[in-house]
Amino acid sequence: KERKITPLPDLYPKFEKHIERVKPMSELGELFNVNTLENVQLSLPNIDMDFLRAISKKMGWTIKRERKSGIEKGLEDIRKGNVYHAKNSEDLLKQILG
Repeated sequence: KERKITPLPDLYPKFEKHIERVKPMSELGELFNVNTLENVQLSLPNIDMDFLRAISKKMGWTIKRERKSGIEKGLEDIRKGNVYHAKNSEDLLKQILG
C-alpha cells in the first residue's frame, strides 16, 4: 500500500500554534539538564526541512548538514566503479552519444 505524503505547507498551519507554545529547554530552568548534548542524524524528505528548521529555531537547537566535497564524491564514484575511459575526445563523444 502506498503511503500518502502530506506536503509541509499543508501540515504547518496545523502545528503552528503548537510550535509557538513550545519553550526551549534553556528557558525551562533546572527541570532539565541542558548541559548534556546528543548528536542525532535524521533522514527526511526535503519538503519537511522548513518544518524542522522552525521547530529547531524555537527549541534553540542547531542543524548541521554534512556535505561531501568534490574529492569525496569522486572517490565514492571510483569505489562504486562509475569510472569510464576513452582513448580521445571522439571516443568519449561516441560513448556518450552512442
